[in-house]
Amino acid sequence: MKDFKPISLVGSMYKILAKVLAIHTENVMNTFIGDSQIAFVKNHQILDSFVIAKEIITMWKNDNTGGLLVKLDFEKAYDCVDNGVLDTMMRLIGFGEK
Repeated sequence: MKDFKPISLVGSMYKILAKVLAIHTENVMNTFIGDSQIAFVKNHQILDSFVIAKEIITMWKNDNTGGLLVKLDFEKAYDCVDNGVLDTMMRLIGFGEK
């Protein structure tokens, strides 16, 4: 029994549930995402923000003007959200109890 490998359908079920959740989330989130949001938005690439920042810096150099760019790191932002608040907000925007 050393080579026993159980068959699992968790991967398939996960893919189905993830797709359903993604479709529902996309429909709801389009009302909350502003026009200035470019990262993690459909039809935008993650590098778009870097290209825009580079163009702004180049413009400042060419025009001999100054400016300020701020980079904020929100990597752990979701770890700080209270799950109860998150559940309540999801219910308010149309997600079910389960």
